[in-house]
Amino acid sequence: MAHPAFLRAWFDRAEGPLGPPGPVDLEHVAAITSEQSNSSVVLGATDGGAPGRAILKVLRALQPGENPDIDVPRRLVDEGYTGVPAPVAWLRASWPDLASPHALVTGYLGVTSEFVPGARDGFELACELAGAREPFDAGAYRLGAVTARMHAALARAYPTVADADGPDRLAQALLERFAWARDAVDELERYRPAVERVAQRVRALPSTPPRQRVHGDLHLGQVLAVDDDWLVLDFEGEPLAPLEARTRPDLAVRDVAGLLRSLDYAAAVGGLTGDEAHAWTTGARAALLAGYGQASASEPGASDELLTRVLELDKTLYEAVYEARNRPAWLPIPLAGLDRLTSGA
Repeated sequence: MAHPAFLRAWFDRAEGPLGPPGPVDLEHVAAITSEQSNSSVVLGATDGGAPGRAILKVLRALQPGENPDIDVPRRLVDEGYTGVPAPVAWLRASWPDLASPHALVTGYLGVTSEFVPGARDGFELACELAGAREPFDAGAYRLGAVTARMHAALARAYPTVADADGPDRLAQALLERFAWARDAVDELERYRPAVERVAQRVRALPSTPPRQRVHGDLHLGQVLAVDDDWLVLDFEGEPLAPLEARTRPDLAVRDVAGLLRSLDYAAAVGGLTGDEAHAWTTGARAALLAGYGQASASEPGASDELLTRVLELDKTLYEAVYEARNRPAWLPIPLAGLDRLTSGA
């Protein structure tokens, strides 16, 4: 993919502002070798591979229809949202439908987006600050605001869905998640009474907010720190999951819960334990929620706090199973999260 002939052919057929002929330096490029699910090339790089002006991502897991990692940023940019690297060229194609070889399906082959020089991975930055015993509060506040503005733009760009059975559906999903996690990790049994009490409180809610398009897999590793701001990346979700599952409307607070859970991991990886970890994460959590609430132009109520707790619980139970199966030494991180989330439930 770093070969100039391939890149010229790609841009000859691409759509968008940098489509044919595409004012991109295709002679000086640098392939990115660390990816697993896609393949990317920095365009306009110097001979030494320094950051260039655009990055081409070629998709290796093709699916017909919408690709969230391309369509969502395009729509966000159209809505005036500046918290994503702007897509500047994309390539679509048609191929035989495997279920009906005489029919064709259409989908994306790849996308070129603005390359952001000097950006820092959000998780690495948070871990670095935790390791230096420096607060993450200011960055967390800005990240909360960026997330709230993203949700507002997504609600404008995509339909929202009222959910009359929202409280029952959410409570049942939490109980099912707990049953699945408990079957995998015996230690989780002690959380059963608290989880069931949280589910009861959710069922007592009069309603839940409309479901809308969300990021779906938002955590500190999916954001880039740029100067004093943040950019959100990777709207693709799990590339091998069905498209319908990756584009289903959901509660916006699920993204907030994912970021909050990331803070616990950043503190742990940064080497914080005990009271130090509690103080660091408490400050960052409060700042993130304050930034989100301020940018949402609404004061969070008791139901918002409960919904956040429910979706954090859901995420933390998943983490407990993952860590027990893959990284047993990390299991204390989600268990500490469960202790906090079920305290006073």
